[in-house]
Order: sequence, then C-alpha cells, then structure tokens
Amino acid sequence: MPKKTVRSSKRSWKNDKKANISRKKIVKLVSLILLVFLSVSLLLGYFSYKSLTVSFASASGSDSFDLINHDIFSVSVIPINDLDSSPVLTKNLSLFIYDTEAKKVLRYDIPLNYVLDIPGKFGEENINKAFALGYSQNHDVMSGVDLVNSSIKKLVGINVDRYVLTYGEFDREINEVLNGKNPLEYVSFDTIKNLGLKFKTNLSLSELSHISNFSSSLSTNDFITGPILNDDYIKDLAFDSNSAIEKKSVAILNGTDVSGIAWFGKRIAENMGIRVIASGNAFGKYDESMIIADILDSQTVGYLKRFFNINKVVLKENSEVNESVINRADITIIIGLDKANNL
Repeated sequence: MPKKTVRSSKRSWKNDKKANISRKKIVKLVSLILLVFLSVSLLLGYFSYKSLTVSFASASGSDSFDLINHDIFSVSVIPINDLDSSPVLTKNLSLFIYDTEAKKVLRYDIPLNYVLDIPGKFGEENINKAFALGYSQNHDVMSGVDLVNSSIKKLVGINVDRYVLTYGEFDREINEVLNGKNPLEYVSFDTIKNLGLKFKTNLSLSELSHISNFSSSLSTNDFITGPILNDDYIKDLAFDSNSAIEKKSVAILNGTDVSGIAWFGKRIAENMGIRVIASGNAFGKYDESMIIADILDSQTVGYLKRFFNINKVVLKENSEVNESVINRADITIIIGLDKANNL
C-alpha cells in the first residue's frame, strides 16, 4: 500500500512538472505573439505616419526649419468636411503658438465667417472658403492648405510653421495632443490602419512628441486664448524672442505699386519683436523680392525669409541695389511683385 502511494506521488509530481512546463511555454508563446503584434503595429503606425507626413524641407525649399530648436513656433489645425464635398469647407480653424522660453501657449480660434481679402487676388471671402479656393485650382490638397495658412498669416500676423489637416474626424484627438495629451493614448490597431484617412500633417513624430511633452508640463494658466485683430498678445509673447534679442535694425521696402505692402511687412516684423527703423516705398520697382543683410544666418533673417517665402538673400557687401536705407539698416527686405500679389 505505501509503495502505491509513493508511485502515485511521483506520478503526480511529474504531471505537475509537465503542467508547469506547458504553462511556461504557453506564457512565452503568448508573450512572443503580443510582442510581434505590438512591433508590427508600431512599424505599421510609423510607416503610415511617414506616408501622410509631407517633408517640410522638400515642401518649402532647401533650408528646413528646425522647429524643436526654436523658441517660438506655430501649428495650424484645419478640419475640413470632406474632399468629395462641393465646396470643401473648413469646420473650424485654430492656430497654436508655442513659446518654449516663456512657457506659454497662445491659441487663436478663428471665426469661420470672418471676411478676409484672401491672398492671391481671390477677393473678399469668408475664411472658411480659403481651402476650397486653393483646392479648386488643381485639386491638390496642399494648394488648399497653403491658401488657408497664408490667410491665417495675414489675419493673425505671425508665420505658420506646421499644419494638421483632418478629414472629418480625429479633430478632438489632434487638439488634445497639441494641448499636451500623450499621442500614445490614441494608439489602436484601427487608428493605425486608417491613419492616412484621418489626417495629414508636416509635423514629424519627434516634433509631435516635443509639442506634447512641452504642453503637458504647463499649467492651465499657461494656455492663453487670443482674440483676432489684436497683435498685442503676440507682441507680449515675442518681446524676448530670439529675433528680438538679436536687436537687428530692419528696413521694409515696397518695391511695387500695390499699396499697404510696407505697412504689412512692418507689422509682421514688429509682432516678432524685430526693430523696424524704416518702412515705405522703394525708389525702384522690383519683380523679385530679396533680403539684403549684414550676415545671412541670423534669427531675424531666417524668420523674415520663412514668413515671406523669399529665396534671394544677399550680403550687404555684395549687393548692387541702390536704396539708401540699406546703409543704415542691418537688414533690408524688399518685397517685389512675385510676393506682393500673394499677401
């Protein structure tokens, strides 16, 4: 009788050992499957995001703007109803301005019924029609985005560095991420699979993470909502910007017959804390816009170049332009016909 008990105990111990080994194998197998699934999901998400991300360098010239290493930058959010709609209208329109030095976020919610002289000689229209006007030119999404951003720049008076275009959904999630929520909270297989159908952006993954991390470190009081047509909020934000700290003297010249160009240029520069010592009409007329500067790689030159999308930048010592103000200013910007008609 005792022998049977011993044999029975040994058999039971062996069975338990086999069961334990089987359980460990199952746990390892399930862990491996989950790891593979997570890896595939992340890779799919990465390449999906890459496919809907437009390279800023290729879209805006050879000099890419390094958002992460700048103190002030902005992101527009452009939700549209549907590309198949006629016309394609924006559902709402926002601009986020981040100041990483002052640790503030300024947000503009732009009324869709606001009437604006749309850049590009489209005349006065509600700003919610800007995307449709741009898109209708050649049915190119980027033409719509560019015209909306140009309209925002004209209205708010600051450059638009990045954009997020959403297609009828994902609006709330994008706004929450730009306000500091972790993007990973929205990761799901369905979201990743349909990412390209939800939105389009020229924000890189590292930039999106940078914005989320910065915004999440702020308190509620650090988020400000600014009224449009009031540049004081931007000026308060940018009074100690990198461009302002440089203290470069700037002259703005209108090289065309289009009225208001020099005033507009002065407004844009002063909003970023740049010191304008002269603004007015140039002596001559210029087909091509240009910047003439004492040095080419200053923060001030970089900002004005980005805002007005000017490719021609020359050193003062190499300039053959005969405008007397050039001798007095560190930087002279001449706005020619190539840009004036699109402001």
